[in-house]
Amino acid sequence: MKKQILFALLCGQAFAEDITPPQQIDDISVTATKMERATKDVSQSIAVVGKEQLENKNVFNITDAIDNIPGVQISSANGGYDAKLVIRGSGLKAAYGIREIMVLRDGVPMTDPDSFTRLDFIDVQDIERIEISKGPGSIYNANTSGGVVQIISKSVFDDYANRVKLGFGTQGKLNANIRYGFNLNDRDYFAFSLSRRHAKNKWRTHNEFDTTQFSLKYGHIFDNEATLESELAYTESNLEIPPSMNQAEYEEYLRTGQSKGIATPWQHSGRYSKIYFFNTRYKQDVGDFSFKPRFYLTKWEHVHPVTGMINVSEDNYIYGTDLEMNHKHKLFGKEGALVFGLTARQDISNNARKYQYADTRRNGRQMQTLSDRLGAYSGTEDATNTLYGFYVQESLNLSDKLLLDVGARLERLDMSMKGEQLTKYDYRSGRYVAGSGAYDISASYNLFSPKFGVTYRLNDNVNLYGSISRGVQAPTSSEVGANKSASQDNILGVAKSVNYEAGIKARSEKLFFDLGIYLNKTKDEITSRSVNNQTIYQNAGKTTKKGLETSIAYQINDLFSVDAAYAYSHYTYDDYVEGRENYSGNYFKFVPKHMYSLGVDFKHPQGFMVRVETKTWGKYFMDDANTEMYRGHRFVTNLMLGYQHKNHTFRLNANNIFDKKYANVAEKSGYSYTYKAAEPRSIMASYQYEF
Repeated sequence: MKKQILFALLCGQAFAEDITPPQQIDDISVTATKMERATKDVSQSIAVVGKEQLENKNVFNITDAIDNIPGVQISSANGGYDAKLVIRGSGLKAAYGIREIMVLRDGVPMTDPDSFTRLDFIDVQDIERIEISKGPGSIYNANTSGGVVQIISKSVFDDYANRVKLGFGTQGKLNANIRYGFNLNDRDYFAFSLSRRHAKNKWRTHNEFDTTQFSLKYGHIFDNEATLESELAYTESNLEIPPSMNQAEYEEYLRTGQSKGIATPWQHSGRYSKIYFFNTRYKQDVGDFSFKPRFYLTKWEHVHPVTGMINVSEDNYIYGTDLEMNHKHKLFGKEGALVFGLTARQDISNNARKYQYADTRRNGRQMQTLSDRLGAYSGTEDATNTLYGFYVQESLNLSDKLLLDVGARLERLDMSMKGEQLTKYDYRSGRYVAGSGAYDISASYNLFSPKFGVTYRLNDNVNLYGSISRGVQAPTSSEVGANKSASQDNILGVAKSVNYEAGIKARSEKLFFDLGIYLNKTKDEITSRSVNNQTIYQNAGKTTKKGLETSIAYQINDLFSVDAAYAYSHYTYDDYVEGRENYSGNYFKFVPKHMYSLGVDFKHPQGFMVRVETKTWGKYFMDDANTEMYRGHRFVTNLMLGYQHKNHTFRLNANNIFDKKYANVAEKSGYSYTYKAAEPRSIMASYQYEF
């Protein structure tokens, strides 16, 4: 770590002395402060994936969009909307979906109050840009400590977003979208978007995916220049979750490229959902004040076959509001900006039912599914999670060089689960057995997340920054429920994370450069372990996460540009005892010490485009016991060839062009191995017409 810190200091001195171009190019962010600010002026690590990058990647899912950001690990088992997302070690314990990381779309939380995120109703064809702030410190960090992913959709007021797009690819892929917007007059704007994606993925067992998404947006500009934007959207999505492979199956996959996973008991996991989404937001400026109230409502239903049971839930609602106010002012004669808001949201699930699998057979001592047909009724549950509180942040220009950020969130989380468990799956015997009967579980947590940050301008192109921030992570309702189901009486507490970060950011006409180092100390980290073949959760003592992240992009000339990113991660358990095992001093599983990516772009004035990018994950431990390491993957390379003429754009995207075979997730438990295969070579040709 000392070498990395020395490198950061040397780079800071070099940029301070050598960079003096008169122009600046920088992305604008709203994620860290809720107010528009250049990323160079944000006192924490933040990455922006812009419109051109998204288009060149021909994004099929969120994984495609953010897979080369330093400090971010994302992988997909299916290639659809499922994703395992880890930011600086946070999100590791999620078996499905995203945990410990806040995901928003246009400021609306996609993350439930208890920190669980599904990505099924995010239309990747309606994304304008994506912002990622890493670690605690963002004012959006509500009950999350890993970071924030903010997805910005195309605005109803955007006159240049109309298009027709059609793409076909290998593995039976289709990626189609039409977006049309118009204004009735100078005040009223409309836009609708229709998207369809599907993939057959026959190289892997039980691996089809399809989604259909429609949205209607309305915008109104009032006489006082206030704006109202509203959206009504519908999503229907069907996702088959492929089974994992054991050691023998993984070796066969390396030889043949076919991922069968037939030895795993759970052959028919998936999620089949329908979602209705409404969001409306208002903005009005009155002098130095800006008011931004927002209201949102989601109704969803799904059939969700998982390990042991099939979940059927048809009456679920998430609704909430965020009442934000911004005030530009002077404090002690210094210019400042205050952000203040009240927030509340609730997740309600009524009559969520569980069923046994109807069609099974014995596979050794374990049961194996033959279909996902509903079997015997197993139980029901009503659940409510409520999060409410306020946030505040003051940004003060102490001088023409020094900017101070001080802020905090204070919230309350209440969770309640009430139901009856008639039967459950017993992992030890491999059979359905009598359940624990009626239960009534409730828990409440107070969540406080302060931040202190400074940004210092060395010159017009180079800033130094430093911050101290605290993030908190309450246990999820599923974690609390899992412990109850396993007859565990331990009461889960809040994980508390303190992050120290410093770095340098440089922007010029040709150069973009970020380098940051951080130290994150966490107490009462919530981790999973297996008891009688059943997953339970515990507060695992203390962890230390140290790392360095850097990214650079340079415009060589009018035709060529290059970019690179690197992340060094040193994550250890300071105090972690699991039963009779003491993992204190061990490294985190799944997180490589070294990750890097390289890219080259060519763009000709006549419309020809080429991009080549490659990414590498170093070795990582497969278990908390650190008994074995997985090799990772090296130089997985993607290629984009494109041609643009006026309103017409043709692209050919080839991902994993050298058809490397590797696991994007490799784990070990005791003497058992599980692998999830990465996608083989995938080619997609697309045509886009903008109007």
